[in-house]
Amino acid sequence: MRRVASAFAKLATAPQRSLGDCLSNRGGESELAAKSIAAEILARRKREAGMEDRSEIETMFQFIDADEGRLLVGNQKLQPAPD
Repeated sequence: MRRVASAFAKLATAPQRSLGDCLSNRGGESELAAKSIAAEILARRKREAGMEDRSEIETMFQFIDADEGRLLVGNQKLQPAPD
């Protein structure tokens, strides 16, 4: 019984440790490199789609919405594209 309780305790703390690791590494080199790569990919995708002048598109989620015909209005509220 004690072994089972110990296993459950380890499982319960695993997500907390992962979150703690993530937060303690926030802003580190690996995160900055990932952001740089993501920015390069977004810029390339916008260029390929002819959306380089769309400065309101700042994330891949926004790019996908714009690419699929949904318009960004105001504070990232989506509206269907007019027919």
